[in-house]
Amino acid sequence: MKLSPRTDTAIKLCLYLDVHRNRLIQRGELAYAMDRNYTEVGWLLTDLAKTNIVEVKRGRHGGFRMMRKLNEIGVAELIALGEQEQGWEFTECDRRADCDCIMTGACSLNAMFRQLQAAFMEWAERWTLADLSNPQIIENAGRKAKEWAEAETEKGRKYH
Repeated sequence: MKLSPRTDTAIKLCLYLDVHRNRLIQRGELAYAMDRNYTEVGWLLTDLAKTNIVEVKRGRHGGFRMMRKLNEIGVAELIALGEQEQGWEFTECDRRADCDCIMTGACSLNAMFRQLQAAFMEWAERWTLADLSNPQIIENAGRKAKEWAEAETEKGRKYH
């Protein structure tokens, strides 16, 4: 079973935003901290806002911040959000409309994977983001924010 990078990034975005709960964070900083494409992070933040996990404040001094507490956000909720775009692709039939494998018409493999998916999501329902947070994440998020601020300050010096 393989989860998409969207799921991984959604979880990490929430953890990062929670560490910096006291301020609005710009998308550029989040893209830097996640080491992800600016546009990709933007789409994911839009999805997180639609589910009332992240607050969006538009405008020159806008940014993003967490709306809900970590113990109110289930890992399964973020997995579902992250996998919605691509969907769960377990078998060749999931990935190709023209699949003509030996199991076509009587695929027990797909049924097995769907049962595994259901069990996996049931297990994920037991976890919240609060269960994933730890002092190392807090330290690393602080370091990333400091690196971003220093890079932005340096960039500002170059143009003034």
